[in-house]
Amino acid sequence: MPPSSEAATPRTVVVTGASSGIGAALAIRLGQGGWRVAALGRNTVELDRVAASAGSGCLPIKADVAREDEVVA
Repeated sequence: MPPSSEAATPRTVVVTGASSGIGAALAIRLGQGGWRVAALGRNTVELDRVAASAGSGCLPIKADVAREDEVVA
């Protein structure tokens, strides 16, 4: 799923649950495809592993999206 080659700027996506399972796989796939990925999850060790696999456009963020105080800007 690489971003369109016609796009002037890279696409950005937020992936929740990125420290394991489908979320991790999606973050890695999108990151390797050239997307900028904000990878959110609760396990920092696994988030760092995902970010290393996804590439330099992946930003691991420790957050539990079930807790409002962890996701409010």
